[in-house]
Amino acid sequence: MGTKRQLQPEQSAAAYDISKHISVTAGPGSGKTTVLVERYLHILRTQKLSIDQIVAITFTNRAANEMRERLREELDRILASAEADERKRWLNYKRTLDGAIITTIHGFCARLLREFPVEARIDPQFLLLDEHRAAMLLESVVEDVLSEFISAGHEEVSRLTLGVGRGKLANALAQLYRDVRGQGLSLEQLAASTAANHANEGEHSKLLVELDSAMAAFQAVRVTSPAARAKYEEVTSVELSGDIKTIKTVSSEYKANAVIFAMGSQPRKLSIPGEDEFYGRGVSTCATCDGAFYKEKILLVLPVIRVLK
Repeated sequence: MGTKRQLQPEQSAAAYDISKHISVTAGPGSGKTTVLVERYLHILRTQKLSIDQIVAITFTNRAANEMRERLREELDRILASAEADERKRWLNYKRTLDGAIITTIHGFCARLLREFPVEARIDPQFLLLDEHRAAMLLESVVEDVLSEFISAGHEEVSRLTLGVGRGKLANALAQLYRDVRGQGLSLEQLAASTAANHANEGEHSKLLVELDSAMAAFQAVRVTSPAARAKYEEVTSVELSGDIKTIKTVSSEYKANAVIFAMGSQPRKLSIPGEDEFYGRGVSTCATCDGAFYKEKILLVLPVIRVLK
């Protein structure tokens, strides 16, 4: 058995002052478990309580097991030097240590629920899901709910699924559930918070119109930077013969080894209902530009046949 570790002044203050609540912040390997073990033993020395009257909560099962083993070592150390009248009490502590409430938050809550299943209105034979199984169950429920809404023809959910993509929407809903659950919000509180922070359908439609107008104005600007605008001039003539090409404008003349003409094009429309309404929001004309937006989505590709005359 190794030498008992001496506590630093700050650690001693945390271990031996049980008259108030104490919060300890420290990095890995700094002795948090040592302080917690010493605080546990100090309570046993001064309060003369039984083991099952003390609750020690750790973050992981590994930390709980480590704390239990350290307590067992310290109890052995105390028993080796205890007086006869004290030995019986400390021996009882050691014998009942396996039943001590040294566990994680999940473990402590599960213990309470199993002790009071009627009051909690749950099956006392419930099992705790590990992180992996809980994630799988959540994903399954989200997929089932999405399928139910889409199958029922829910317009908003269907449009959201089409615009965002089912995979991304499912991940976002799962993360939203985790965030809301972590805050402890009830369904009523969530509904009230949503109503207070989101526009109604009329305001949403109005904002969409404003966004479309702003995007149209932005796309109408042919150049954006001051340097680019300074180079935007009306061309009066182009001379392409010879190795050096010449471009003349109303105010300048430019010479270069090559000239690139960016003429632009206007996509051919199909004149079908909804084409203009959803252009850029589900309807696209360039697979190279917009193809990445439709990854893992169901698409309808219409060929456009050009007749050369």
